[in-house]
Amino acid sequence: MKKIIIAILFFTLTISVNAQFSIGYSVGYGTYDMGDMKDMLKDMQKVPIQTPDFQTTELQLYIVDKFPGYITHQIEAGYKLKRHEFGLKFMYMTTGGKLSLADYSGEYNIKAIMNGFKQEAFYRYYLLSDNQPFNFYLDVVPGIVINNFKLKENIKLYDGDSASDNINMHGVNFSVTPAIGASYRINSLLAVRASAGYEINFPNAELEKDDYKLYYKSNWSGLRLSAGVSLYFK
Repeated sequence: MKKIIIAILFFTLTISVNAQFSIGYSVGYGTYDMGDMKDMLKDMQKVPIQTPDFQTTELQLYIVDKFPGYITHQIEAGYKLKRHEFGLKFMYMTTGGKLSLADYSGEYNIKAIMNGFKQEAFYRYYLLSDNQPFNFYLDVVPGIVINNFKLKENIKLYDGDSASDNINMHGVNFSVTPAIGASYRINSLLAVRASAGYEINFPNAELEKDDYKLYYKSNWSGLRLSAGVSLYFK
């Protein structure tokens, strides 16, 4: 019994000596599928209006932005033991689309802004031994994305009249992001890293507000590139 207790204490001390806590920040770039949201822009291009003689006609809006890739920001906190590291990540993503029409009388704009707040758990495996300053690693990162969608409509006539309307909607997606990366340990405290991966997003629910649902789904699937720094503490 004493041997077992001694072995447990030894194992605990070994972990405490070799394990390290880490915090990190990285900035990156992401591309986004957003197939449904791009279809929404196409469906919104033609706007029916009523003329003074009570005839219905259509305005043809132009697609200015179509949910392009954009900069991402990410923070993480981890626990590293030899070649293994695991912890939590938080990432902010944003993109958007815009419809617009302007002539001598005024302008009409519709902006669709999509923000994603992603919370993830990660497991990271380092391919080389722990005592080497330069290392490669593999990441497996499941997560959940909380979507915030803003639809802003604005009409401005050059004679002074204007009108606007805003809608805020929410939804939840699940994701998994396999990635590969490289890190360089500058000293015992500081490391720089860079990674490349691909997020697989599962758009399982429509965006909604109260009882109203928008039957288009956000899909954040796409390339993920990032570079940043990590601080390690015993």
